[in-house]
Amino acid sequence: MTLIKAPSPQGVILLSKENAMTYASLIVAVESGEAGDAAVRQAVELAARFSAALTGVCTVAVPPLIGDDPFTGGAALTVLLSDYEATAEAELLTAERRFRALAEGLAVDWRGRIGWPAYVLIEHARLADLIVMPGRIPRPPYGRSNPVDIIMSAGRPVLIVPSSAGPALGRALVAWKDTRESRRAVAGAVPLLKQASGVRLAQVCAGEDRGDAQAALVEVATFLARHGIEVDIEILSAEDAAAGNRLLDHAKETGCGLLVAGAYGHSRLREWVLGGVTRSLLDRSDLCLLLAH
Repeated sequence: MTLIKAPSPQGVILLSKENAMTYASLIVAVESGEAGDAAVRQAVELAARFSAALTGVCTVAVPPLIGDDPFTGGAALTVLLSDYEATAEAELLTAERRFRALAEGLAVDWRGRIGWPAYVLIEHARLADLIVMPGRIPRPPYGRSNPVDIIMSAGRPVLIVPSSAGPALGRALVAWKDTRESRRAVAGAVPLLKQASGVRLAQVCAGEDRGDAQAALVEVATFLARHGIEVDIEILSAEDAAAGNRLLDHAKETGCGLLVAGAYGHSRLREWVLGGVTRSLLDRSDLCLLLAH
């Protein structure tokens, strides 16, 4: 690990409070059961901290219907579909009650629909500066929003909150790589980083790349300093561990509860086949992740 001196905020032009970046509108993916409560609690805390509008979004999918009897199958499937829809409506009502109870004291909005969860959440991304959602929840594929789908298609930064995660508003680690995805993630995280108790900016790289990495990190630190965010800069050696694991381990060693990173700089298929940083973060992290594509 190599430490680098970051530029002092006193040496750069700071934004006024009136022009400071913030979150004015948040949406959170809501589950009917307790598996998603950590994400809702985190969204409620952020909405209160930023005086932001908060919208709960819940979508319940009806299981695919399959019938092979040409004479009675149609009628039976109609009855079955009606039962499924009644169950889905009841689950939406339960989810809304749970959301409003967890958000007690806040003026919140609600969107509940029967449909495909990922599509509906992506559609409502137009409401939001930031999307908050649980990590992977063990449900059938048609019945959950896969974080990867939301990251890839929503066009907004996504804060993923595993059920075991602590608060996002604490110490933060910003994982840098000089890509479009990293730039979007850092810009989308500025309001959170302004509230953090400490920020570390790090890049995992091999020895021969340290010079370029150092120059890039100093410029990113300057950008953050102009927003009033002081950072510690460090270069992490590329060791035997994959970069994603190295970043997670470093975040835990330094007491960070939030990790900010660009997502899927390589194609999603390539990461699925060969592995990659995003896949490691999503599969292993019990920290809050702010990811952007």
